[in-house]
Amino acid sequence: MLFKYSITTAANTPSTSKKKTVLKLLRGKITQVIVVFPPGPSGLLHLQIFRSTRQLYPINEDGDLSGDNIRFVFPDDYFLIAEPYQLEAYTWNEDDTFSHTLEIYISLSKSGVFIE
Repeated sequence: MLFKYSITTAANTPSTSKKKTVLKLLRGKITQVIVVFPPGPSGLLHLQIFRSTRQLYPINEDGDLSGDNIRFVFPDDYFLIAEPYQLEAYTWNEDDTFSHTLEIYISLSKSGVFIE
């Protein structure tokens, strides 16, 4: 299964007041995450993805993704076996004039993962 999320973050959204977006998923195994920064944000739009209080992408604490016209691809084997079946995306935008949008694609497998 493939999930797609587009997140637009307003100009002047500081890292101290990050925008939270819930990425609702299903029970299963995350097999890949793709994050796309289209042309335009010039590295001023930032992203962190968490599961509850644990930062997953990038994995290093306090690290973040940013860029301009770049695609990040993360192959993974992350299991979502307990509710809530979701991740949380936190974004901020240092641009003082323009809002910016990024896209997140999450591939999730349900087959062969669980014995029920």
